[in-house]
Amino acid sequence: MQDYAKKSIYILVALLAAYLVLLKTVPVVFGALTIALIFSLVVDVISEYFKKYLRLSRRWAVTIASLAWFGALSYLVYSVVPFSLKQGRILLNSIQSFDLRNFFPTSGPLTSFFDDFFSNVQSALYSFLGDAIGYIATRLPDLVTAIVLVVIASAYLTHMRNRIRTIIPGFFPASERTQVDRFFVEVYLSIRRYVAGQLLAALSVGLVTYTEFLLLGIPYAGFFGVLAGITDFIPFLGVIITAIPALITGALNDGLVGVLKVGIILVLSNQLEMWVFAPRIASNQVKINWFVILATMLTFAYLFGVLGVLVAVPFLIFVKILWRSFLSRIVNSM
Repeated sequence: MQDYAKKSIYILVALLAAYLVLLKTVPVVFGALTIALIFSLVVDVISEYFKKYLRLSRRWAVTIASLAWFGALSYLVYSVVPFSLKQGRILLNSIQSFDLRNFFPTSGPLTSFFDDFFSNVQSALYSFLGDAIGYIATRLPDLVTAIVLVVIASAYLTHMRNRIRTIIPGFFPASERTQVDRFFVEVYLSIRRYVAGQLLAALSVGLVTYTEFLLLGIPYAGFFGVLAGITDFIPFLGVIITAIPALITGALNDGLVGVLKVGIILVLSNQLEMWVFAPRIASNQVKINWFVILATMLTFAYLFGVLGVLVAVPFLIFVKILWRSFLSRIVNSM
């Protein structure tokens, strides 16, 4: 390999390092751009299905796919507020009506202890809810900014995909641009295949969750179906994000029986993904050792939070193709 190839490698490594640094230092902007890139890939995958099976032009396919994807997201965001208010009101009423003296002696030396204990628990819960509301209020401007940036960037990346492809090679040496273009095309197609697999798994998990909630008579079946499907894009954490409000809803509406119903649904959905969907994605699209993926996800989660889990697999895909396309040639030529 000639010397000019090394310059391209330096640039690629520098770009990757700069992205990680900016993701850590400016998470609102670069986190939003990362999510926007993932959303644009999702829209691109959906539009390809519309083009293939509905015989639509790219313009109409992208438009309908965007409406479908962002419509699902809008439904989820719109449903969060009434769901949270209603369930929160039920939770507070349950706490206020709950009396430990129904389970412990109403007289004797321990009565005062139990009264003080329950009063402290209620005070701690109200304090926690107040802190949570305050935290959300302080983060709301950043959240609104990120949402607006995600929508705008997603639309831009979706419609300007071909133009972006012609711009990127211009940052590299002219004699290496053909190889660099092939490199980025392979990275894009590999990540796109991964997103397509994730989309199929997410759709399956969402439909299974919705159907089971509906059959077992648990409220908010549509909300939890969409929530389970969308959060399935976050490996490992998605099921936890869905489980917390689902278990609370089951407990508040049907007691222990409701918790058991929700638990069965979550276990079944998780097992279907683990043994049916995830292996197919890993073997057909990613082709990276599962332990490497897990270790990278845990490391990135520690460094970047939830965003780290989202970018871990695309990061590994990028590094894998970088090694195969450039670095391995240098090592083998030594």
